Amino acid sequence: AANYTAGTISAYSINSSTGALASVGAATTAWINPYSATVDPAGKFVYVANYTTGNVSIYDINNTSGTLTSATAASAGVSPTAIVIDPSGKFAYVTNAGSGKVSVYSVNGTTGGMTSIGADVDAGSYPWAIAISAVIQ
Repeated sequence: AANYTAGTISAYSINSSTGALASVGAATTAWINPYSATVDPAGKFVYVANYTTGNVSIYDINNTSGTLTSATAASAGVSPTAIVIDPSGKFAYVTNAGSGKVSVYSVNGTTGGMTSIGADVDAGSYPWAIAISAVIQ
């Protein structure tokens, strides 16, 4: 969970029988105003859109405890509000409320790092959220 005013990211474990959440702690961000968070399909990284600072912070997930360790950050346009990783884990898409665009990145599966592929697309006024389908056409 991205905690916008607190500047933290909360992590939870999921009870596989009931779906109940249990806190495993919170990571303090080095950037202000985390707006949304997503986990990559392999469950290795958490990506956090940081609205005010214009970047995405990337955290390693400890696969034993579920705690988060800050790994790196990537520039992500103007006022990023949401990020999604495609089902293959190869691409990231970031909505930018400030520019009205969706930015496209390649994702390094080993480090979690993102590299812009320069294929931004118009998304209308102030895009706030994004979803992706696993269906390939």
